[in-house]
Amino acid sequence: MILIVCEGKNTEPSYFKQFRISSAIVKSIGEGYNTISLVKRAKQLAKRKKYDQIWCVFDADPKLDNTKQAQNFNNAIKLAEKHKFGIAYSNQAFEYWLILHLDDHQGGAMKG
Repeated sequence: MILIVCEGKNTEPSYFKQFRISSAIVKSIGEGYNTISLVKRAKQLAKRKKYDQIWCVFDADPKLDNTKQAQNFNNAIKLAEKHKFGIAYSNQAFEYWLILHLDDHQGGAMKG
């Protein structure tokens, strides 16, 4: 059984449910959790049930200008590794990553 914990309530769960993997459980934690809080929430969920794999999925601001944000991001990665969780993050936004499935976009302005 695979647990996938993600920030968004719509986009990410919809994406992962398209894989039709019956052993994957997608938990949307769309409650404003930051990266480190999301990993901590995954840890709580992991205590309730035995999973073969646990993944945390979140957006990462490509600039990480805010020192606190960069620190949270790095600490989330370390905490996930400590608990042997997988981490998947999109650099900008998950929605942008989905667009790249359909269009070879090079990061400039997008057509309307």
